[in-house]
Amino acid sequence: MTTPRRPAVTLTLGGLAVLSCLVPAPPGAHAATACSVTPGSTDYNGDGFDDAAVGDPEATVAGVRGAGAVTVLLGGPDGRVGASGERVLITRQSLGETPEAGDHFGYDVALAPTGHNGRCAGLLVGAPGADVGRSADAGMAYVISDLPDTEGTPQLEATVLTQAGVDGVAEAGDQFGHAVAITAVNQEDRRRLVVGAPGEDIGTATDAGSVSVFEMDAEPEGLAELRQGQRGPLGAVRLPGTPQSGDRFGAALTTGPLDLPETSGTEVGLALVVGAPGDTVSGRDGAGSVTVLQEKYEHAVLLTQDTAGVPGRAEAGDGFGASLALNPRTATQVATLAVGTPGEDAGRTSGTGSVLLFGNAGERMVPGRAFSQATAGVPGLVEAGDHFGASLAFGHHGTTLLVGIPDEDIDRIRDGGAVQPVTFAGSRALVFPTAYTENAPGTAGSVGTDNHFGRTLGALSGRTEHLLTISSPYALRGSVYVLSDGDRVPARSWVPAAGAQRFGWSVSN
Repeated sequence: MTTPRRPAVTLTLGGLAVLSCLVPAPPGAHAATACSVTPGSTDYNGDGFDDAAVGDPEATVAGVRGAGAVTVLLGGPDGRVGASGERVLITRQSLGETPEAGDHFGYDVALAPTGHNGRCAGLLVGAPGADVGRSADAGMAYVISDLPDTEGTPQLEATVLTQAGVDGVAEAGDQFGHAVAITAVNQEDRRRLVVGAPGEDIGTATDAGSVSVFEMDAEPEGLAELRQGQRGPLGAVRLPGTPQSGDRFGAALTTGPLDLPETSGTEVGLALVVGAPGDTVSGRDGAGSVTVLQEKYEHAVLLTQDTAGVPGRAEAGDGFGASLALNPRTATQVATLAVGTPGEDAGRTSGTGSVLLFGNAGERMVPGRAFSQATAGVPGLVEAGDHFGASLAFGHHGTTLLVGIPDEDIDRIRDGGAVQPVTFAGSRALVFPTAYTENAPGTAGSVGTDNHFGRTLGALSGRTEHLLTISSPYALRGSVYVLSDGDRVPARSWVPAAGAQRFGWSVSN
């Protein structure tokens, strides 16, 4: 998978570089005939089985350290997501490009139907350390599809996204591709690709951050570059907030259906939620904020710990919005937005961390409960630097929330890491079962110093099972712990092949 059969052909489309190259079929891959028709399918290669993507931005490629790689774990007839044993390794070299040190290809990944490859899932990969021309670390993102040609040979087709595609300018240190997301189908029956660039400078405000949105048709088309204090596309609402140095708007992203105001009605539509964990709030640097945007950009709301009704208050270094998760909205369940505040202090104990919940009712984001390891019933001790809430993931059924505590000490083992599950039962009290550690059944390893188990969390929905994932990217070369979300399948782990360095840094959702 690292050497193209034929040289890449480079085209230009609306400021986007389009790369198409033919690569050899991965071992055991099936020639695609038709992709799954299941909504939210994660079938990457069109064989009818669900797949998963795991990023390793520190992987060595062709002797180049930190170039980065993404592994697509292929599913098989047993119906288990990404568990056939077959895998496809994708790097910039696979795409006919030259990998460079510090590209960090795979820093974030998303796998979902994009609309330009039938119903097959497309892979969106961030490479925030990639240079664009002479602009070091400006960053790129790649939309990658595995298509069959007329002879049945898989064809790896990639579209390169840069800020030029949204009439922006790629500048040194923008880190475009630090966070990526693929939305569900919107009211125009299209999907959107969302790419965060938290290192974007706005005027004299360094690292203020921006978010680029591309709408999918036959190819990605630039829709908007979103910034605090500026209007969205087509003269829509002005985004709340003011760009300031260190805001890092776009460092975290999540999307999903929410009930928000719009001029054409009150129906539930897609929303984009953007974290700015370095935002200055009430003069307090790094307190953090979250912006919630309705899909037509007719409404936007800014949430902080100083928002009326939110427990606590904005404090320097809280990092509110460093992690985000949005649970599915159903006929019997309103949507809940979980916001991580990993820098939150508990009394005089610094960096213990917390999580805040917001409900969605009456076209509003309603502040709800907050919890931390200082909350009654939550296992564990309140310790400095645990960073409770550094990562978050809702399960498919919306009744389980995983909370990452990647710097938790396990007995005397420093920063071994843990993950706290939280279960929801309607309006009743939250339940906090025993936390997961790397000694849990089915993990690839055991608790170790500086493993940071729980650095990344994810949720995958296949046709036959729904999963929650917990990454341990610092344990040897990394691993991903895979848990059932109500499907009663045994826990298992995904492990890397040769060349990996931080396998599991990112996992598709």
